[in-house]
Amino acid sequence: EEVTTAFQAASHIVAQARLEVLDGVEGIKLRQVEGSARDWLHDPAAASMLREEPRRFVAALVHATFQDAHGYVEGLSTIEVDAFIASFGDSAESSC
Repeated sequence: EEVTTAFQAASHIVAQARLEVLDGVEGIKLRQVEGSARDWLHDPAAASMLREEPRRFVAALVHATFQDAHGYVEGLSTIEVDAFIASFGDSAESSC
């Protein structure tokens, strides 16, 4: 249950950010859909964060999704991803 809720919240934020912000930018986009999230999830700290701080887990997962080996993708920054979380995360995280 806790896993489902956290992943649904993160996926809602990422989907909304892509639909409402990122997909409106002209040009071709080549995306690794999950970004660095898969690698981040293999970190043992992620599991303990999920149990102890689910909101922080959701935020970290969203950040990892918008990153690759070189940092943030599509010209994003920490501040912009935090803004996505603030804008789109209220309803998504209310169940965390």
